[in-house]
Amino acid sequence: MTWISGFSSEKTRSRETITALLSTELKICMFIFSLTCVCLWGAYLAKGDLREMYGSAFVLAVLISFVFYGCLEHLFRTFTGGIISALVSVFPSVVLFFLVKDIENFPYLQTAVMVAALLRLFTDFVPFREKVVLFGSFILLAVAVSLRLSNGAFWPEDKAETAAFACLAMLVMSGLQYLILEKGKEPFPYAFFVVMAVAVVLLPAREEPINWNPVIDAGKRFVQRAEDAYSDAFYFASGLFKSDDFATGYSNLGLTGASTSENNNTELFLRTKSQTYVLFKDKENGKLMKRRRSVYLVGGRGVDKERIVDLLTLLYRAGATKELTDAFSQKTTLELEYGYLRTGDEIAPMGCVELTSSGKPVLQGSSDSPHKKGYTLDATYIDIDYGSPYFVDVVRNADSYPVEEISYKELCDYGKKIYTINLDYIITEEEYAAMTGTAGNDAETMALYIDTTGCSPQLSDLAHKLTDDLDNEYDKCRIIEEYLRQFPYNLNMGDAGVSDMSKTEGMSELAEVLLFQKGEGYCVHYASAMTMLLRLSGIPARCDAGYSYLYPFEEQEEYRVEASRAHTWPEAYIEGAGWIPFEPTGAYLSAADRTWNREPKQAQSVEDVGLAEGYLEGLMQNMPEIQTEGVGEVTVEPVEKGIFRLITIVVAVILSVLFLFLVLLIGTMLVREALYKRATFEEKLRTDVELIKKDIRKHSDSFFDRGLLSDYEKRAPEVLRQQIGEIFGLYYRAEYAGPGSNAISEVDSRKALEIRKKLHESYKKDTNKKRRGS
Repeated sequence: MTWISGFSSEKTRSRETITALLSTELKICMFIFSLTCVCLWGAYLAKGDLREMYGSAFVLAVLISFVFYGCLEHLFRTFTGGIISALVSVFPSVVLFFLVKDIENFPYLQTAVMVAALLRLFTDFVPFREKVVLFGSFILLAVAVSLRLSNGAFWPEDKAETAAFACLAMLVMSGLQYLILEKGKEPFPYAFFVVMAVAVVLLPAREEPINWNPVIDAGKRFVQRAEDAYSDAFYFASGLFKSDDFATGYSNLGLTGASTSENNNTELFLRTKSQTYVLFKDKENGKLMKRRRSVYLVGGRGVDKERIVDLLTLLYRAGATKELTDAFSQKTTLELEYGYLRTGDEIAPMGCVELTSSGKPVLQGSSDSPHKKGYTLDATYIDIDYGSPYFVDVVRNADSYPVEEISYKELCDYGKKIYTINLDYIITEEEYAAMTGTAGNDAETMALYIDTTGCSPQLSDLAHKLTDDLDNEYDKCRIIEEYLRQFPYNLNMGDAGVSDMSKTEGMSELAEVLLFQKGEGYCVHYASAMTMLLRLSGIPARCDAGYSYLYPFEEQEEYRVEASRAHTWPEAYIEGAGWIPFEPTGAYLSAADRTWNREPKQAQSVEDVGLAEGYLEGLMQNMPEIQTEGVGEVTVEPVEKGIFRLITIVVAVILSVLFLFLVLLIGTMLVREALYKRATFEEKLRTDVELIKKDIRKHSDSFFDRGLLSDYEKRAPEVLRQQIGEIFGLYYRAEYAGPGSNAISEVDSRKALEIRKKLHESYKKDTNKKRRGS
């Protein structure tokens, strides 16, 4: 930009100015990208379930929105002031906020556009911006390295994390150059560091990278010792200072039921090679749908021998083929690592058939001493789709299958054929022989599961009202489950008392709180209520404690199970089928909501397999209803829907930006016209001169502004050159006459306006002639 006071007041951006502007914007964008990544990583530690929604795609959305606002700002700055252009440039964020709120495939967009707008305003108005970026880069790099060493990769195998560290490294190198470079030496341009950052991200890494493991291990050991010390102090203090309030987290059915606060400590780390979602075609519209998988993690059971024997016995008697069982079950492996959790219970997936730790088999459901952080279990389990209509049909008809004696060898062969498991490694022939038709639950044990001590007549009446008209045990379970799912979920139970879930009286109290006192509750209330209603309906029932984890759509190296995912759910013992879990807590997905929607590759007796259409609707027709606000999660989304919606939004934003640009342009013109009319004759002359210069510069090739009006006069059209020279003379007279001299008259002002209009019309005619000539 060339600028000489008193001669040229028109700002022109030279190539050097544009290069410097671009360099500054690149530096700010790299800083904002890194800042967003580091802040998000810190948020993961404070609230781990954010990882499921806000991943690297969220950071990319923030960056794109930030760049978009920046482009608008520089566009608007060509005809309005810096403050106005900065404020107006983020106006589209308000439009975007409302447009993107219903995009289920991109739930993070609404937050991203607003975060980007706030960051844009921050970079525009923060004092000493260059210093903030300079020293902020050093701080961010230190924090990022600390988080990486203590928690590992946040986005494994994702280029975004590599890009964040590359950006921070280049920002720091550029900052060091600024701080320590001797005066008089030419520094490297910032584009050099940008190219280096891009190369770091895009160039393939060597097959055998530098072994940093010793350094990382040393850092991890230091952090681990610090965390252990903190953990020990926390548990010690929590044992000294008791409270009537509770926090979410793993519990083995002890005292509970009062108000519970959120706790987002990571209690378990999961690692699996299995796909964490299922794809299926919607039967109605034929669109490809995506649904997240889930897993129940049970505490204190270990290898569930009775459950696997019950399952194989049921399927064997039903004559289920491998093609049918593949539609609703599969063998899966899972590695579990204990985090912020100290318990002697072995946490294992429901239906566990093999459990080892450090290569040694785990034979009991719990140990005498509590496990500490880092304790690892390797589990193999039968993952069952309890919501599959094919599995439900098998369970509903369990009492109709022929009750034939199945030998140990026959069941072992069947298990190997269906699930490729070695049942003889799981249970001995003696153990199998000792099991009865109720899978080892003798009369005394089963009596515990039908105990209704403490139940009120009101609770008993509700049970009969719900189930007396039904004959099938599974149907009774489902109608109770659906009835309870109507009640709202709430962790804040106010003055609700404390009850002991390990006792029947405690579960009765919790059921009363949900159904007749508060009308709301959390998992312990729902599980207790369903357990007692089942028992009052003549069905053995119990509660299980552990975790209910819903995998994210994005596959990760490991999955963090926070304390907030700790859960309690009921199980019903259905004759001939064994223990079947249910989900009465409305805030969690039911089995039907989590179904895989698989079809058998070759169904056996297709007309006799699966539930009849409208089964659930018919079952629930006479179910009592309560007034409640529905809660739950929506996880099934058409893959194509969000893409088309995104395109629509892009078009709407472009149109809104064009409209905003037009409004600002017209508004600026009107304001300038109003200011021109109210200006003094000297001010009008200056404005006319600036517009004359602008027209001449616009229609001149390779013009360089030296700040001399004589250069503009030489470039003017010959027919107007003399008159323009006279106007420039008036301009000099006004500049040097001093304030209050009244050097410019009304006649002079009108003459300048007339010449300016003539010049504009002259250029306009020339342009039209050239167009017609071409």
